[in-house]
Amino acid sequence: MSAFKKSIIVLPLIAALAQCSAKKDDSQVIKMGFTPSESSEKVNANGKVLADLLEKKTGFKFKIYVASDYTALIEAMRSNQVQVAWLAPFAYVLAEKKADARLLLKSVRHGQASSFSAIIVKDGASFKKIEDLQGNTIAWTDPTSSSGHIMPKSAIIAAGHDPDKLFSKQSWGGSHESVVMAVMNGSVDAGATYSDNQEGSSGSWTKYEKSLGEKATKLRAVFVTPPMPSDTVSASGEFFDKDHERMLKVTEAIKELTTTPDGRDALKNLYSIEGLVIAKTEDYEPLRKAAEKLGYSMDGKK
Repeated sequence: MSAFKKSIIVLPLIAALAQCSAKKDDSQVIKMGFTPSESSEKVNANGKVLADLLEKKTGFKFKIYVASDYTALIEAMRSNQVQVAWLAPFAYVLAEKKADARLLLKSVRHGQASSFSAIIVKDGASFKKIEDLQGNTIAWTDPTSSSGHIMPKSAIIAAGHDPDKLFSKQSWGGSHESVVMAVMNGSVDAGATYSDNQEGSSGSWTKYEKSLGEKATKLRAVFVTPPMPSDTVSASGEFFDKDHERMLKVTEAIKELTTTPDGRDALKNLYSIEGLVIAKTEDYEPLRKAAEKLGYSMDGKK
């Protein structure tokens, strides 16, 4: 056989082997999903920094996916297109039901693995308590946002108020940053967002000075909810069951991020996280009850 004919046979064989190798490599990549609490660009950039650190710790290859919303991320977990997801509390509750998500870790901020929600207004406004907002407008973050809708609305109901009668108009901001901006600009009288503590002395509204300007800090809380479980790191059911050894190694590597300066910076820049601890699904029962109070089924619909 001539050298030319041999090359005709060998070249397709090499290409086929390379394609098989690429497919094998792709199957080993761990796709990590996020939702944009701020801009997608910021979350994507910070997520890549986190992925690089995890690659160095584990030796595994990571790929970043920033979903448009919780629904898209949950669907990606259901089909195992995302193996590890950083989910807000209620998004995890939905993912557990719809996508067989397995809870791994929950976030720690200000020394606690719980979070709060606040109703915020302009600092110079006359509103002092939730009743003072009678007949005024409010922006919620997102229908499935724990701190931006479910917990604050259910807490307002628990305090004896009907939100549909209390507020003259209710709208959706889409993100915590957008809600802060809407209150800051006077588009709405009040907004629902996360708080760092039960006193409401700081929260999302104290963190956007760089992106929104000094006016973003001229806001204050008039209502703060009881504590709720914090946001999560969860695994897809398939990754948890069929790739358990790698899943455990990834979980441990994420926990250990706080042991290095680079890891601490990455977590802080991503979602203002100070640490991560092991979590149990039972921790999220108060949130399930709050959602049910608003008429949500566990598929996220009313």
